[in-house]
Amino acid sequence: MVLGHEGVDIVEAVDDQVKSLKVHVLNWLCLNSDQLYCDLRQLHGFTNLDQGSFASHAVWNEDFIFPIPESLSLAAAAPLMCAGAAVYSALQRARVRSSDRVGILGMGGLGHLAVQFAAKMGCDVVCLLVTAAQQPTWTDVIPWVRKGGTISAMTVDPTELNFKSLPFSDLLMNGIEIQGSLPAPREMHKGMLKFAAFHKIFPMIDIFSFTEEGILVAMMALRDGKIRYRAVLEAS
Repeated sequence: MVLGHEGVDIVEAVDDQVKSLKVHVLNWLCLNSDQLYCDLRQLHGFTNLDQGSFASHAVWNEDFIFPIPESLSLAAAAPLMCAGAAVYSALQRARVRSSDRVGILGMGGLGHLAVQFAAKMGCDVVCLLVTAAQQPTWTDVIPWVRKGGTISAMTVDPTELNFKSLPFSDLLMNGIEIQGSLPAPREMHKGMLKFAAFHKIFPMIDIFSFTEEGILVAMMALRDGKIRYRAVLEAS
């Protein structure tokens, strides 16, 4: 098994039965409808021994890959495959409009992309930065949300969401929604890439060599909080 994350690479050959692809630049991602929420979904690395994007070569069905817009470099496209898709999906599921004000909590790997996507959607964007060691609680966040507003929970760490402190009465009285959101499914993901290419949305990246030394350097920079804002491993 070879793992992978936010992989982008080049198709070197196609079978004569492949109809939708040519030798071209593509990403490595499952593209079935809204498959992320399917009851039968399978997580790579848990249910199979497929070759992920850290492999030098892999064989994939054409239904599971799609072209990257030519205006996006490989390094720029890679962080969009998860971070970009995650924030774009959250904005779409929250049904944001150009007249909305969108608050982005944190300016990190996802936050700096969320700011760009929301701004290009015409929203009034407010970035909320946490400078103290203590993270904000629900009682801190709820007053910032307008009546009928939506909170999109993007964290993957369940310990960061303490629902015991959630002021349910404030949610009820103000019609506030809390929604979860995974990265974009097929059609939404394709739309995200086109949107990013058209509006020139590019991630801020630090590039490291895809070698043992390069990975160690990248992990040290990540541990020390020095990555601005996504680390990309680039194979020679």
